[in-house]
Amino acid sequence: MKEVTARQLVVGLAVLLTNVLQRTESAAGDNVAEYLVVCELKRLVDAAAAIPDGPTTEDITTPLEDINLLNLSTATSSWYNDKDGKLKKSDGNIDEALKTEWDNLKKKITEATDATGKKIYKRLPVQEWQLTANKKLDRISRAAEAVKIKHSAAVEAAKTAFKEAKDHLTNALYGKGHKAFNKAPLATSLTNNCGHANVGGDYGGLGQALAYDAICICSTSDAGGKTCGTDASTASLSDLQSGDSAKQAWEKVATACPQLKPLQQLTPQQIRGAVSKFAAILGRGEPSGTTASHKNIFGKAANAGTCDMANAGNSCVKYTGILDGKSKQIPWIQEFEDAATKLELGYAKQNEIKSYEHHIQILQEQAWQQYIGAEEELELRAKKIINQLPKTDPKQKQEEDKAKCNNIDKEAECTATQKCKWNAEAKDPKKKCTLSEEAKKEAEKANQETGGKDEKTDCSKLTTQTECEKANEGQTTKVCGWKGENTDGSDKGTYKCRDSSFLLSKHFALSVVSAAFVALLF
Repeated sequence: MKEVTARQLVVGLAVLLTNVLQRTESAAGDNVAEYLVVCELKRLVDAAAAIPDGPTTEDITTPLEDINLLNLSTATSSWYNDKDGKLKKSDGNIDEALKTEWDNLKKKITEATDATGKKIYKRLPVQEWQLTANKKLDRISRAAEAVKIKHSAAVEAAKTAFKEAKDHLTNALYGKGHKAFNKAPLATSLTNNCGHANVGGDYGGLGQALAYDAICICSTSDAGGKTCGTDASTASLSDLQSGDSAKQAWEKVATACPQLKPLQQLTPQQIRGAVSKFAAILGRGEPSGTTASHKNIFGKAANAGTCDMANAGNSCVKYTGILDGKSKQIPWIQEFEDAATKLELGYAKQNEIKSYEHHIQILQEQAWQQYIGAEEELELRAKKIINQLPKTDPKQKQEEDKAKCNNIDKEAECTATQKCKWNAEAKDPKKKCTLSEEAKKEAEKANQETGGKDEKTDCSKLTTQTECEKANEGQTTKVCGWKGENTDGSDKGTYKCRDSSFLLSKHFALSVVSAAFVALLF
């Protein structure tokens, strides 16, 4: 056996003594691991500012109003005018507030324009296809209102959940009902506040706030405590109710935390992850590892596990009384868990809200499809009738104007008639009132604009009734007609072959096109 020198023996005893001391008294920085968990949890509380206040109903206001305006644009006259009598109060008098609201809605139909200045809506006339579209639009409008109710409820639920999540985080840090550090719940004695398992069921600030428990692991009543490092630790702390001593101890803890980049978003997973780290480190510093009481200690404890902060070996928090009680949960941990639950609910409601907004957008698209379909049908029918109206032949119109002037035998009447001019020197008394040069030029211009190439039969060149009627053979519609100037047949002396367009009077043509079509096209 190798001989042990005196020097080696001394060194060995020194090492053994050091190990014993390290086991019974925590060295400086022994609670740094716990302290970093505290800092991570505090960082989550600071991130409460990143929690949204909650969505609003504004995102569906515009599309919902759009649907209602499209529905109103195609509504029946009774609904459009006074909402089928629903603008009246129970006493039969008009509800002026409702009427004003209704009138403002109708005003948007006539005045709303897009970026180019084009009107967005148009009051469609009451027709069969319009009423069909309105029935569908009414169903779409009702469906949109039902979605609006669900959307509004989800918005309120999200707002409430996010607010409660923020409140729970604040409660976790400072204690329930406190918005900032408050020493009132703390026990004067460090032992009663951080270490007693049970003092008549009153644990002081034990477990009530993360800030309170952070003071316990980072402070000592002796002069040499630096359990959380030099900057975060407070020594010679003996009375938590003395002045601002407790508050100052907490501020040292909070200020010395690593200055990490603030979180831009806070998630339930981040909160639960940090709580799991706390649970994993709980009991890490227990001295024997054999008793349940020591396993409920947060921070390095001496053999007795009193957590009385008398020295660096007892800067810890003893949760035994709380975790062995009925609640089985540390209050500030419960606040973090509740915050995660509320945050999860808020985000779920946000997703629900987005689905409602998407639903409203789909209904808006369907509403426009119905409205545009009715509008296109209206335009199609209007154009069809307009195309069926008689076309004016410039040459024939000139002949008609000329004949009209020739029938006037008084100078005053002639000069007062548009397109006519009096020629006193004309030999033929029936031609003293004739077509003016300006009217002739106008007719010539119109003929040039039409190209002067109208390939249809020139009825005016057919001199007999037989030739006139023969011109209609093989035609889908009547081209020529043997008629006089008066459509009632009273002027047989003026009969000649005329263009069929002359057979319909302008009065009749306009009567065919309803006021609705005229309004639509012009």
